[in-house]
Amino acid sequence: MPKHTFTLGTDAAASRHAGREPLRIVSFVLVALMSLFLSAVQGLADESLQHFLSGTQPNELIQGANAYGEAVGSPPLVPVLSGGKAVGYAYLNTDFSSAVGYSGKPIRILVGIDPKGVIRGIKLVEHKEPIVLIGIPQEKVVAALNKKPMLLTFENPLTGKTERANADGATFTNLVYQLVFFNVTIAYIPPLITSVAHGESDVFSALVPELITSSEGMSLPLHYAVLCQDEIPYVDTDEVMQKVEDADGRQDVIDAEAGSMDMYFEICDAWDLTPSGEISNEPVVSNIPTLIITGRFDPITPTFDGEALLDDLSNAVLVEIPTASHDPLDTSGTCGVGMVTAFLDHPRKDLDTSCVDDLTLDMSPDDDSDTAGS
Repeated sequence: MPKHTFTLGTDAAASRHAGREPLRIVSFVLVALMSLFLSAVQGLADESLQHFLSGTQPNELIQGANAYGEAVGSPPLVPVLSGGKAVGYAYLNTDFSSAVGYSGKPIRILVGIDPKGVIRGIKLVEHKEPIVLIGIPQEKVVAALNKKPMLLTFENPLTGKTERANADGATFTNLVYQLVFFNVTIAYIPPLITSVAHGESDVFSALVPELITSSEGMSLPLHYAVLCQDEIPYVDTDEVMQKVEDADGRQDVIDAEAGSMDMYFEICDAWDLTPSGEISNEPVVSNIPTLIITGRFDPITPTFDGEALLDDLSNAVLVEIPTASHDPLDTSGTCGVGMVTAFLDHPRKDLDTSCVDDLTLDMSPDDDSDTAGS
């Protein structure tokens, strides 16, 4: 801190400076207090970053990393090390920008970047956002992105190359849809919507690989073969679109549904497969004991589809997993698997579904325990 010297001279000099001395003293005190305040803020930032890093493995932020270095700079960056060599840096988003959610509380995300500034990983470490995103203006975010697409920088997991692309509202909507598929990624939807609404691209960029790999492990030829033979020939597009519009959904979702249907019809027309016959589209009617398990958040085979099956399966039991999406058995712990095992062992015995009542969806992002309970 610079040294301040106050010198008393002649009476005349004292008179000339009499009015200035108090101002200099006040300025000195303000500078000192500001320095102390900034030091305190810096200390808190360092402490918060270290706190969240203590519960995060280095390879969660940058693949192959095994240690952290000492924090540097202000706001702080922590070197992420592999074999003692820095392969990137970790930082806390709230140290660099405001990230207040709709709950009024900050959304804290650890971000790992490589030396070129490309985001290699993120971890949601603290938020107080509600699970049900009522009131979050996703449609406004979509409209803003359609008007001015957001430039994203990300690593293509299929090529390993760093790419840049402009993301519009359709890309954003598709990403949210993909995140809803699995309950472990639902927690990223609130910070995604909030950050994009604030013009920030970090979370969006880090989640784009989820879109790129969403069809990994899926046989697209088999997918289209089944649809083009068993489904598309018997779809009444006018009826489907009427149901979509009657659901009072957002216009961008209706447009996306129409575009998806057009795509399927074009593919099936080009493939020209022979329809499998009307019987493939008729409901199965049976009194054989049947167990139907659905996930509460499933966007593609929701619970009301399971309820429709009950009309024709007179001896069926429907169980909704309240913590699950499209993966009800994977995310219900021993409860779901236990029910399936008990049903297969004794299909005509009353099924004990009481374990479902104990399942809760834990949205605490820093909790590594089983999100569905046991």
